[in-house]
Amino acid sequence: MVEEAKIQPQEEISPEEKILEHISKAEAFKIEGNELFKQGNYKDALKKYAKVFLYTEGLISKSGALSQYAKVCLTDQQEAQVNEIRFSTYSNMTAVHLKEGNYERTILKANKALEINESSKVLYRRGMAYLQLNDLDRAKSDFDKANEKTPGDPSIQAAYKLWNKKMKESEERDRRHFKGMFERMNLEN
Repeated sequence: MVEEAKIQPQEEISPEEKILEHISKAEAFKIEGNELFKQGNYKDALKKYAKVFLYTEGLISKSGALSQYAKVCLTDQQEAQVNEIRFSTYSNMTAVHLKEGNYERTILKANKALEINESSKVLYRRGMAYLQLNDLDRAKSDFDKANEKTPGDPSIQAAYKLWNKKMKESEERDRRHFKGMFERMNLEN
């Protein structure tokens, strides 16, 4: 005879405990993503990073538009912790997308990170994405801002060298293009 399983009611957790649980899970997914990134497993790292936002999106800060309707809002300390987790995750996602050559996504994630914190590392990565997309003005602007924050950083100095090379190539291409155009115009006259 099979004994019927007794269903135990689940213990209800308080909204405060739920916030702590969400923050803890978000942090754990970020750490797992970082480990996968270090192993070169970028696809799975992105999956873990995406899960961070499943746990942080619905959290409401005291200053948020929905705070008046929330039972519980983040404390200032929790809000700072969530912002750091979100910033770090977006920053890490920029690194993954840049390594994979997905420059548009690099820029999108960098923009999200920069809304939270203007970091020289993120500015550098977004600048590199712009450079690869031949948006030389935006690349230079990001490199300049990054260099202001961390003057003399070797990565940023190397980026300037790449930018200079691409700029010279672009100017030469323009020169050849316009030279041919002006020569054709002179022949027509």
